[in-house]
Amino acid sequence: MRFARSPQPAPILFLALFTSQAGVLVLTPILPDLARDLGVSTATAGGLRIASGLAGGVVALTLAFAGRRVGLRDLIAAGLLLIAVGSAAGAAAPTFEVLAASQLVFGAGNAVVLSGAVAAAARWSAPGERPRVLSWALLGQPASWVAGMPLIGALADTSWRLAMCMPLVASAVALAALAARPADAPDATRAGSWSLLRRERAV
Repeated sequence: MRFARSPQPAPILFLALFTSQAGVLVLTPILPDLARDLGVSTATAGGLRIASGLAGGVVALTLAFAGRRVGLRDLIAAGLLLIAVGSAAGAAAPTFEVLAASQLVFGAGNAVVLSGAVAAAARWSAPGERPRVLSWALLGQPASWVAGMPLIGALADTSWRLAMCMPLVASAVALAALAARPADAPDATRAGSWSLLRRERAV
């Protein structure tokens, strides 16, 4: 059976959602430092969350309503890569404008990972295992608060740029775990958690 041959999905999805949340949390302790270094007010720096949120919202709506068919492994991998690129670009950003652009990339990746991971919790598990797999996957977000936030804070004491690399490292770990899964059949999966919910209601 497919489920027996494939790596357990729960740890992979846990890592994906841990990474997603870490990217959201990283700005919290570093806003004053990055604002000072890049010559903007702390209030202006706080607008970075708006940039990532807007990008994430647009991408989430696209995934939910565009009806695009894509393999979930590739979808999550693309999202993790966007998080990694956004984090790396943000860490190296010479200006606030570049940092804001990096947050657009991160926000898009975050939405893709969230949508793909929720759908994969059902697609990659047997019916009786779905609640357990989904629970473990969603646990990645609070775990990021518990384990990731102290690490981000410790890195921020050295440099806000170093702290911004934390989601990049988390993405690399999650991608390594994800690579062990076989590719999904593109015609068997619809991207987005809303599409998943519509299918489940139809059963």
